Amino acid sequence: MRRIQGQDLAAVLARCRQLPKRLALLGHFRDLCHAIAFAHSRGVLHRDIKPDNLFVTPARGKEHVKVLDFGIAKIVGDTSMDSFTKTGSIIGTPQYLSPEQAMGNPVVPASDLYSLAIVLYEMLTGSPPFQSDTTMKTLWMHAKEKPVPIFVKNPNIEVPKSVDLFLQKALMKEPEKRFESAIAFRRSLEAALAAHDAAPETVAVTALANTEQGVRVSAFDEET
Repeated sequence: MRRIQGQDLAAVLARCRQLPKRLALLGHFRDLCHAIAFAHSRGVLHRDIKPDNLFVTPARGKEHVKVLDFGIAKIVGDTSMDSFTKTGSIIGTPQYLSPEQAMGNPVVPASDLYSLAIVLYEMLTGSPPFQSDTTMKTLWMHAKEKPVPIFVKNPNIEVPKSVDLFLQKALMKEPEKRFESAIAFRRSLEAALAAHDAAPETVAVTALANTEQGVRVSAFDEET
């Protein structure tokens, strides 16, 4: 196997506690979308997109992200693994599973994109939208509960409304209501960021109770 230098995104996020540093990682989503789009174009569904499987590596003076661990990937139309991954079985990491995976239903390209949106949500708020003390409760939340808005999950920041709306679509329960491809996902995210840059607008956030909670600043202010 090829040996690459760097570290997985989970380690990077653990090290980058401050939001501005995490936001600098948004550029990596272009790499991720291209990689996932390439896999999907070859009929390969990853089925386990999560920070641990996204590897940040330096190349030509810049950082790039590679998608690793296709150990439970599935080829569209291939039935050779059906005895291991038949309908009704759960494959993947609970906190990042799409609703259809949580319910044991067939995966589609939109399933990987849902998981990628979970990664983005975690990057902005510090934790995935759905997690509980048991696997079954976490799966039920994916299947039935709406994600807590990012400005509620992390009330100490102002969140661009365009990005919040992007995540609402990306995390829809029904696959057909999400983005139809990784390229559409990337273009929509870029458009959301561009819309904020052109006319900054943030969603309403709750007031800080006291100064111990810190000072709220715009998440996309370069000075932060």
